[in-house]
Amino acid sequence: MHFFGGFVIAYFFHRASIAASSHGIFGPFHRVTHTVLVFALRVFWEFAEFMGDRFFGLHSQLGLDDTLGDMLLGICGGVLLLLLSFFYPPLRKSNSTGASA
Repeated sequence: MHFFGGFVIAYFFHRASIAASSHGIFGPFHRVTHTVLVFALRVFWEFAEFMGDRFFGLHSQLGLDDTLGDMLLGICGGVLLLLLSFFYPPLRKSNSTGASA
């Protein structure tokens, strides 16, 4: 589940970044900075989950092994999404213009 969760979270950040670029919130789309941004946000998601447990007692993680396993699988899912976005053109399309990025 964490693998697919990582994929979905990365997809959300991927689409949000493309939309932000097309609406002028971010600068123009650039593949390298986009990839770094999506990957960094994907990793940050896992750290935010850890911080929620640590500081707010959410108890979503069961220990160090569980946390590191969740992080690894989630990051692998995110990496898969980024790889697919390079090779599968429909993932690169902007919703507002329909143009490939």
